[in-house]
Amino acid sequence: MKRPLFIFLSLAICISLSSCASISKRLATLKTERETPAPVPRMHSNAWWYKMYYTYWSHWEEEFVDSLSSGNTQKQIRCSTEALYNLKKMKERLVEEKQKELEPLMEQLGDVTNDVVKKTITPGYLTVLKSSIEKHKRQVERQFKYSKVWKLIEPDKGNLPEQDYE
Repeated sequence: MKRPLFIFLSLAICISLSSCASISKRLATLKTERETPAPVPRMHSNAWWYKMYYTYWSHWEEEFVDSLSSGNTQKQIRCSTEALYNLKKMKERLVEEKQKELEPLMEQLGDVTNDVVKKTITPGYLTVLKSSIEKHKRQVERQFKYSKVWKLIEPDKGNLPEQDYE
């Protein structure tokens, strides 16, 4: 008695699952809408990138001066390496004449970064280092502010796409 009932129920389940209407209804609920493609990333001019790297450099150098008084060596390493990285990126956007003027300032910051990484900073050297970094910051700001070098930024290569969205 149990066996015919089991066969009947299993056939009923198979028939209900295989009917076209129920499968199409199930698949319709499973279908998801296709995602729209992401917009093409916006390209920027060399002048825009120079302003961005200058701003980043200024922030990181200021943070580096502040971190020298805190004694947090990890923060000092991070700030000095980020400031140096942004100076390098600024240099890439300039014409060769101006790049040569920036190189000694980059070497100076590179030497300080090496001292910080090697942890050769003594308390006496710390005050000298802090005033040296502040002087370095003033020199770069004086010579490489965007309003002073905007004519010496490399021109853009190729056409930038129209930017109708912000």
